[in-house]
Amino acid sequence: MSVWGKSAFAVAIGFKADMACCSAAVFGVHPLRDRTIGTLLAVRRSLYMPQHENADRARAERIFKAREQQRAEAPKATADYYAAQQRIRDRTQELRRLRLAREAQEKARAG
Repeated sequence: MSVWGKSAFAVAIGFKADMACCSAAVFGVHPLRDRTIGTLLAVRRSLYMPQHENADRARAERIFKAREQQRAEAPKATADYYAAQQRIRDRTQELRRLRLAREAQEKARAG
């Protein structure tokens, strides 16, 4: 049955609210059937929407936990970075000292 070219489904999802005061005989709308369809649609929406919300929430929690872990590990990572830089500077200084000593020794032999 249709109401002004609208299906019972269209009536159930919103059009019936406008026609609630009108007679069922005039428009061919059955209030119990339309309420049932509306209830079924609401149940369907409640069944399917939380899956998306749960997926979004799980993603947000994963991102949050990853960022919290990065924040917790940041001081150690920074300290490791600076320690590595210091080891490089120390090794470079040692190699320079050895090179200069070798060059001085070669210069002493030659001259």
